[in-house]
Amino acid sequence: MKRFTALMLTLTMGFMLGMPVSTPAQDPAPAAKIVRAVEVQGYKFLTPQVREEVAKLLKTQVGQPFDENVAKGDEEEILRSGWFYNAFYRPEDVEDGVRVVFTVVENPVVKKISFTGNTVLPSDELLAVLQTKPDQVLNQELVSEDATRIRKAFADKGYSLVQIVDLNVTPEQELKFQIFEPKIGEIRIETDTKSLRTRDYVIRRELLFDVGDVYNENDIRESLRSLDRLGIFDEVKAIPQPGTEPGTLLISVQVVERRTGLASVGVGHSNIKGLIGFVDVADTNLFGSAQKLNLRVQFGADDSYQLGYTNPWIGSHRTSFTTNLYNRTILRQAVSEDTTHLYDERRIGGNFTLGRPLGKGPNPTRGYVTLRADRVHASEEDGNPLPPGLEGLLEPSDVRSLTLSMVRDTRTNFLNPDGGHYTTVAGEVAGLGGADFNKFTAEHRRYWIIRNKPKPEDSRKKQPWILASRLSVGVITGNPPFLDQFLPGGADTLRGYKEDRFPGMNQVLLNTELRLPINESLQAVGFVDLGDAWGGRFAEGFGDPSFTLHTGYGMGVRVQTPIGPLRLDYALNSEGGREFHFGIGSTF
Repeated sequence: MKRFTALMLTLTMGFMLGMPVSTPAQDPAPAAKIVRAVEVQGYKFLTPQVREEVAKLLKTQVGQPFDENVAKGDEEEILRSGWFYNAFYRPEDVEDGVRVVFTVVENPVVKKISFTGNTVLPSDELLAVLQTKPDQVLNQELVSEDATRIRKAFADKGYSLVQIVDLNVTPEQELKFQIFEPKIGEIRIETDTKSLRTRDYVIRRELLFDVGDVYNENDIRESLRSLDRLGIFDEVKAIPQPGTEPGTLLISVQVVERRTGLASVGVGHSNIKGLIGFVDVADTNLFGSAQKLNLRVQFGADDSYQLGYTNPWIGSHRTSFTTNLYNRTILRQAVSEDTTHLYDERRIGGNFTLGRPLGKGPNPTRGYVTLRADRVHASEEDGNPLPPGLEGLLEPSDVRSLTLSMVRDTRTNFLNPDGGHYTTVAGEVAGLGGADFNKFTAEHRRYWIIRNKPKPEDSRKKQPWILASRLSVGVITGNPPFLDQFLPGGADTLRGYKEDRFPGMNQVLLNTELRLPINESLQAVGFVDLGDAWGGRFAEGFGDPSFTLHTGYGMGVRVQTPIGPLRLDYALNSEGGREFHFGIGSTF
């Protein structure tokens, strides 16, 4: 107190007299000692490489003033490296400074690594993804990353809900990972209506998962694709929910059925054919079994019928069966030197196809065998004589052939794909009586979302813009009838040109569409079609003797209806022509 009073008196007198004021002198802080050496002691099993990495972590450096805060930070960095159970430092005075010694206690050496609870991925496969290996010092950071790697290994195979519920090191220095694989305890089939027309077994046989299986997103996704490809549902989804038993899931498979039955009667008039009547009966989900039946009977100037039946699943191996019987007449056209020749195609016969998966897995390639027997006859309808040398168009012919084909389909949606691809290759051998030729074709379709890609958490389900493309190539050898050549031109192949405009023995086609949704049932489309068919005995008079690139482009609309999308396209071509095209079903 006396010291404080004297200090205040000095300050007051100095201020009153205008004299300089000074305070009592303080002792200066001692200068920091210079670090002359840095050592890390306690290593036993860590490799020289790890020791170098630890040394690089230290901010306490030779030649710098010693700072306890920096040294404490170095302790924390050493521990954060994950290799050590404990670490501490001590400064030791030396002749002209200080030596800083860090003492470390290594984690135990891992003698063995084991997994429990894993059934869908073998332990050897899990061990291969780990950074931690036997006979290596345990590193907590690497072990934490290893747990993430294990979860990723499961997720990459579709097991996204698998978790690491425990990991520890036993006194025997064994690193143990305990894995939890959630299993499916129940599968429910649900619909938005009071009753489900489709039979329960039809849905369940398409599912690649069953009660007792470990939950797998890939199996769920491919099962929904299989259901969608049946063409009998407007919407399919699977929602996992907690099961009634601990560690289980309930999978709710929810479907919205599509109207699959169609019956229509109509009467029309043609300037060429006169009065024409028809009856159409079809069902793509016959008796709720996913079987397909269609019958068309036409009467009037030309009587014809067509009967088709498909069973998508026969036996336990997903074998499919399709047959078609027909006696039909179709008015067609051929163009030579800007003259359109109308003729009737009369085709009597049938085909029979068996299909089966060629491998196992969620979405295998399917193989098909088709037997075809046709009697084809063409007759002039407009009385306009064909040019000399082209009367062969009207020659009757028999075609008996065997076709082998393979199809790979990964499209995300059956009616309006927004991803994936569709690939098919086929070879047809005819000559089992009648016309003798071989026909080889390949086609690849691809789909991309280029805007408004939907997100899982997006409840608005904004429809995306889709870019779709199809490449078709083919070649024919031998002597095929006119109607068994490639016949590009028209609504399904080369828009902007008349139907069957370019007959030929070789074909290359590239179709590209930009599909823009307007609402849930209406879609605008811009398109460009490129390609040609050329070569063969009919190309001289009706098409191109050699390859000539033809282009069609335009716009159209797609309207979703209970019988499928209706198409209306307006197209221009590179020769200055234009055409309206109407069709049912997607172009590709």
